[in-house]
Amino acid sequence: EGDVPEPIQPASAAQTADAIERLRLLAVAAVERSPTVRDIAAGVRASQQDVREVEALGKPQVNLSVSSRFTEPPSNSTATPLRGVPYYVVSATQQLWDFGRLESQIQSRRTVVTGQQERLRSAYEAIAGETLSAAAELSRYRAQLAATDLYLSRMEQLSRMIAELVREDRGRSAELLQVQSRLMQAKTARALIEVKVRENEIVLARLVGDDGAARALIDAVCDQATVAALLVLPSIDGFLSGLPNHPALK
Repeated sequence: EGDVPEPIQPASAAQTADAIERLRLLAVAAVERSPTVRDIAAGVRASQQDVREVEALGKPQVNLSVSSRFTEPPSNSTATPLRGVPYYVVSATQQLWDFGRLESQIQSRRTVVTGQQERLRSAYEAIAGETLSAAAELSRYRAQLAATDLYLSRMEQLSRMIAELVREDRGRSAELLQVQSRLMQAKTARALIEVKVRENEIVLARLVGDDGAARALIDAVCDQATVAALLVLPSIDGFLSGLPNHPALK
């Protein structure tokens, strides 16, 4: 009787909020680790720098040059009366009108930035979706594994009980064979579930990491309390839409 699992209790608002935060941390960890996200984010920064570079062309351009008359005598046209003393030349230019060419270049660069930002947002959603899907699958298969272990324990107890009865009554051998057959089927099913558990653990290790902190976060997301708290959520659209604004991704 002690092996019977307790029924899942309804989660409080605080438990639900804690479960959402665990999901958020898991998704953020996956996003920060993703080489695809880092590559696109670098492209966004490069595109933004291109915009600033083109915008700078419309501002006054100031040049400073330094010369030294060591190899030729000073002339009347130089500002330096002494031979060998360096002199400085400062020049400034300002473009007045280029028929809209500069503005077109700026708009083109800004369009590239917008496209890169959309790619980055899509990468956020894809990585977060893959991570949360793998976490949900891992939670499901771990729950199935626990239920199967409980079933196996009960079937093994029943098999031992019937085996004792068969020693006294050989007419119940068929009943023993039936129980043993179900026991073997359950063991086979458990092996398959273990494979699924391991597959999803590998997926999450690839997405989030395999160090102690990552494993602890995965276990926290996939435990029974978190799953129970998330059962009351109507959707995670709000969570996904807010992910790009997470402070860790700024």
